[in-house]
Amino acid sequence: INEKVLLHGTKPEVVLAIAQNGLNERFSDGHFGSGLYLAEDASKIDQYCTPDPEFASGSDSLAELHRSLYKSTDEHPGKVFYCFVVRAMLGFPVYTKDGETNCSNGDERIWATDFKRELAAIPGVSPPIPYHSLVVEAKEDPSYKLKRHREFITFSGDR
Repeated sequence: INEKVLLHGTKPEVVLAIAQNGLNERFSDGHFGSGLYLAEDASKIDQYCTPDPEFASGSDSLAELHRSLYKSTDEHPGKVFYCFVVRAMLGFPVYTKDGETNCSNGDERIWATDFKRELAAIPGVSPPIPYHSLVVEAKEDPSYKLKRHREFITFSGDR
């Protein structure tokens, strides 16, 4: 199963939709394809969060979120950042440092296609089964795409 507890940072405008419907990889995109981006360190997800500066009134999703979280306008603490703590099943992941090749075999590409929507097949498995998730390693080194804090990306919410 390879289960981990990870964090997902997001914008205030989508918190209510995520709380009601769950995370959806079809609404996320980033340097490593269209997937759900998760991290094990809160200082990594801060780049995905935007501040919720004050109580919103009206009929949009942010106002609805505020009405469900705060009883009145003076209860909103100001400059709130939202994150979800999720239990993720990573299955059999592929590890990369550059977002293109497998760490354990630099000649092996991690993507099934150039669209970066599906991971490559696990070598030696028949019938072919794609890797279940992507782990992007981090290191202060020019060959690594991430300099600090790993990222975990899943591409199929039903796995």
